[in-house]
Formats: sequence, structure tokens, C-alpha cells
Amino acid sequence: MPWVRQINSQTDTVYTGNPGWMSVSGVGQLATADGFSNTKDAARMMTECFASSQYYSGFTGSKVISQKEFDRNGHAGWWIRSEIYVSMSNLPQVKGDVVDVVVMNTGRSDFFGVYFNSATIGDSARQKLVDRARDSIQVG
Repeated sequence: MPWVRQINSQTDTVYTGNPGWMSVSGVGQLATADGFSNTKDAARMMTECFASSQYYSGFTGSKVISQKEFDRNGHAGWWIRSEIYVSMSNLPQVKGDVVDVVVMNTGRSDFFGVYFNSATIGDSARQKLVDRARDSIQVG
């Protein structure tokens, strides 16, 4: 994701193979100079980038599950949860991911903060982990 600046992320391998399957959580910055003009549109743009065959092997489609304001410490943001669907012959048990994208106004005019995560559809243990991580977001 070359458009995300100062990115830090971690992966959790779900299934090994070629291709394998993993869950990802990350944070970074989105530059307003790159066309990210507000948190709602930036979250939509990030979600659309994730929901693609360039990001997901075997991509078959996606749908937005929810989207809403996301406020922390007096900072406004936007949260989109989507499901991204795949079909992979070597991993037939994988239906896709639940993906969260949260874009926050950090008080700076040149950057927004971004948080993203994924959990395999149906993997309630990983989903709880990423939900707790998202709920812990603070803007300092």
C-alpha cells in the first residue's frame, strides 16, 4: 500500500501455502496531498483498494456491512466494515475476510490517521482480537 505513509503493520498466519492466508492489522498516515480530503471518502477509497484482485488472490466480490462515524478523544473519524470474498482452490475453507478501515482526523491538516485490519470470515477468535484492537484506538 504505497499510498499509506509511516505504515506499521503485523500479520498473523491463518493458513500456510502458496498462496497462503493471513490476517493483517496496521496503522499509518494518509496524505491530504494524495487526494484524501475527508475521513469518510478516505475510508471509502481505502476499502475499495482492499476489495480488489490486486490485494486478494481469488477475489470474487465484496460488500459493505456497515459504515459510521468513529470518534475518539474528541477527534472525528469514519469506520467502514466490509466483507471481501474469495474463491481459492488450495484453500476452499476460506470464504474471505471481514475488513475494517478507520480513518481519523488527527488535528493535522496534511495527514489523516488510518487503521485497518482483517479477520477471516467465520474466525470468531481472530475477529474478537481485531475488534478489541479497533476499540482501543486513541488519538493523542
